[in-house]
Amino acid sequence: MKDEEFAVFLGDFADMLTEFEAAVAKMKQQIAKLVGVAEQAQQKPAQQDVQLEQLKQMFGELASYLSFDMRDGKAVVTPRKFLGSEDFAKVARIVRDQGGQYISAGKESRFEITLK
Repeated sequence: MKDEEFAVFLGDFADMLTEFEAAVAKMKQQIAKLVGVAEQAQQKPAQQDVQLEQLKQMFGELASYLSFDMRDGKAVVTPRKFLGSEDFAKVARIVRDQGGQYISAGKESRFEITLK
């Protein structure tokens, strides 16, 4: 290899290293952002667990007839068994008081409450 060819090679190699360093720096920023999102996601379940527990308490003895879950930032309250008209009305009233609604979807019917 001649000196001129080697100089061109070194210049190209230096340019590639600079681009690589920039790509690595960008990846580090993205990883840091993802780690922050993951940390926030880990904190949210604890807060959501507290909110679900508070919600369960609002239902009193009716809570034993219901299952409570979180989906897309909403508390999902699903009857475990047929409630009957009286218990259904009590549950619906509590859900409405919390700003929620009943979603009629056959076997997937449920109550949803958006939590703050």
